[in-house]
Amino acid sequence: MISKKTVLILGAGASLDSGLPSGKKLIEQVGAYFGSGEGCPDFVSQLKRANPPSIDEFLAINNDNFTEIGKLGIAATIASAENKANLLKEDNWYTGLWHKIVTGCFSLSEFEKSLQNLFVVTFNYDRSLEHFLITSEISMYGENSQKGEVEAVFKRSLKVHHVYGQVGKLPWQVQNNDEPFRDYSPKFVHEGARSAKDILTFSEIMDREKLQKNVERVSGTTLSEINMKIIEAENVFFLGFAYHDQNLDFFGFDHAEHYDVPWKNSDKIQPPNFYGTMYGIGETRQREILECLQDKFKIKIEKDRFLGIKIQEFVEKFF
Repeated sequence: MISKKTVLILGAGASLDSGLPSGKKLIEQVGAYFGSGEGCPDFVSQLKRANPPSIDEFLAINNDNFTEIGKLGIAATIASAENKANLLKEDNWYTGLWHKIVTGCFSLSEFEKSLQNLFVVTFNYDRSLEHFLITSEISMYGENSQKGEVEAVFKRSLKVHHVYGQVGKLPWQVQNNDEPFRDYSPKFVHEGARSAKDILTFSEIMDREKLQKNVERVSGTTLSEINMKIIEAENVFFLGFAYHDQNLDFFGFDHAEHYDVPWKNSDKIQPPNFYGTMYGIGETRQREILECLQDKFKIKIEKDRFLGIKIQEFVEKFF
């Protein structure tokens, strides 16, 4: 059971266990989606020649020319990789998280209390985490409760906030019968591609007004409310996160229009405990990241809470 207010901040690495592509693999698959480049030869050929670190950085530099076609390729590629079988693999860290949530919860009401202490902010477009958790919840508690009741508990207790949007709503996420949705399956790639209009790219996050509107539309919350969840939390975990400056700027504690951290000028208010994975990140960059986090959140970062290990091992060690 999760008994302390906990915030998860997820980067692209958090979806790798579920078979979602990232980095070079995402670039390759986006290019493959357009085949030989018929209809968009400039985009496909320039993307290949540029050999960028990520497709986000490519679109940020070429946003005037390729934003829309790039978003279409990303949405279709992510949608085609949403495979339920990958969620059940033993090495998927979602299983460890689920065990932390559900252990000791012998009733749906106890489970709800546990879930209410969890708040998720993800920079990913896929819906793997919420699909995994609600499927597990229905399988665990559905025999003794109505499925609708189980879904209602999940919907009111936990929201996964997609900063950049998501590739369509899952069936249980729609508010009315006229609202489009897409099941968690690679069979519905075209429906996923249509959600391209609902996602933001790396460069678009710099427009804070546009970002605010998108967060409100997709997640039903505001940037300030997300900041407040971090302020109120006891533990904050960065998982699979690359710590890009643009993504850290999303939290906006150093922007005048957002909340400042209350512990900055008071010894009586304790900041959250910050933790994070740094798997695959070099030592020099790790030091830069820790300095950046200390400056952003106005706290002293404990180095032994930021480790270069995989998320599954990290969850077992610190949750």
